[in-house]
Amino acid sequence: MSIRIDAPHKSPTPNLDSQSSLDRSSEFSGILSQTQKIQRIELQSFLQRLGTQGKKLSETLSLRDLKDFRDMVKSFLRSTFGQSRKMQDESSWDSQGRPKVMARIAKIDHALDELGKQLLDQQAKPLEVLTKIDEIRGLIVDLLA
Repeated sequence: MSIRIDAPHKSPTPNLDSQSSLDRSSEFSGILSQTQKIQRIELQSFLQRLGTQGKKLSETLSLRDLKDFRDMVKSFLRSTFGQSRKMQDESSWDSQGRPKVMARIAKIDHALDELGKQLLDQQAKPLEVLTKIDEIRGLIVDLLA
């Protein structure tokens, strides 16, 4: 009596590792795009509030409104970049040849200091204050671009 053993039939099964890798990749892409959308919405909301506060500051030229404006900017930077704001004035560049974030935050701090000096100066004109507020707003947009 002879026994015949056939080779086991292989059914075409998809590679589970590559399938789960594709699922993870698409899931990551979805999460990344949602996060970027939320960040854009938050940035637009912040810039709108900053514009409103800046307009109020330019109209009143009060120290209280200056403090509110500065606190708003610093709070945004702290929440966006953590506690990494204690920086030195460095001349360093990232891999694409752009100045590093640290130098940009230092520019924002410097612009805020100049704004405070202009307001404390009795000869501050609303147009100069508006220009400085727009400069700070532009630096923040540039920082996140």
